[in-house]
Amino acid sequence: MTIAMPDSIRVADLPPGYPAYLGYVDGDWPTAPELAARFPGAHILELTVTGKTLHADGCDIEPGNLTPASGAAWCRDKLGAEPAARPVAYASVGTMPDVISELTGHMIYRAQVRLLSAHYGAGEHICGPATCDLVKIPMDGTQWTEEYLGTDGRLIDMSALTDTFFGTPPPPAAPPFPYPADNYIGTPRPDPRCHSGCYGGPDSTHTRTWQDQMVRRGWTITVDGCYGPQSQTVCRQFQAEKHLAADGLVGPQTWAASWIAPVT
Repeated sequence: MTIAMPDSIRVADLPPGYPAYLGYVDGDWPTAPELAARFPGAHILELTVTGKTLHADGCDIEPGNLTPASGAAWCRDKLGAEPAARPVAYASVGTMPDVISELTGHMIYRAQVRLLSAHYGAGEHICGPATCDLVKIPMDGTQWTEEYLGTDGRLIDMSALTDTFFGTPPPPAAPPFPYPADNYIGTPRPDPRCHSGCYGGPDSTHTRTWQDQMVRRGWTITVDGCYGPQSQTVCRQFQAEKHLAADGLVGPQTWAASWIAPVT
């Protein structure tokens, strides 16, 4: 099941009754306020085309607007201001690999963003390996046509979104957690890749992912993939705040809680 989301620079061309509409907060056609007034109760997905405001749900990455680099930087800044925001990056399917590369460069993980591609001429679909195969990871939605019939036969854009597009995002893929807890991040096992007094887990990449998320939540912690005393202290304090067993180990419950809003 997918969610249909129309959009147009002329709000009057958009028929009522859809669960979501796409609009813009700035640029030549700031349609978002009119959409909210005309379609109360619907999800209004607001994009910035200039990147000059964080008061939007996402950014428009295309020629004349934002670039993959500036769009990814906008997503970074949005997450810095609202760690649970899950910003939207909109781009053509051909540009999306560059967008993903830039997001990765900012250590923004897949579950932290929503990717909305534009791909016309292939029918209604959401881009991914199982459909058009023009991107290697599934998108969260695709604007699949600019020739959908709107009010009075006017042509409008139409997107298909996953049914979880407006829902709570899942945490990123967790490290393996076998029983007993010999693979939790922070397990007392010296890791030769780290400095003295530091303990590794299953993978320093997972440690870095968790550390980065804790920074986004407002904790002071060095993001280095090395689980040392500072990381353990933050972990215990976070566990106590969330009423979890304060053992200083990032196991399944602690990992999941790290991505659950609210972030304070």
